[in-house]
Amino acid sequence: MLKNNHNNDFYEEKLMPILKKTAKVIETITPTSGVITIYDERWQARSQNTIEVGKDVEIERNESLIMYVK
Repeated sequence: MLKNNHNNDFYEEKLMPILKKTAKVIETITPTSGVITIYDERWQARSQNTIEVGKDVEIERNESLIMYVK
């Protein structure tokens, strides 16, 4: 069976190390929009609650390239 290592490599190298890490909100986060920064990279973010610019958040999980934070 062939395995697609490209997606697994990206997940393990880029996404796994930032789960449970603290990020900074750079565009207000809502359930439908928002942006965080971590390690000088911008990521789309979502949260159940509105989180204002400048706040620190914890990355809980991701779906594709969107980070869900609290």
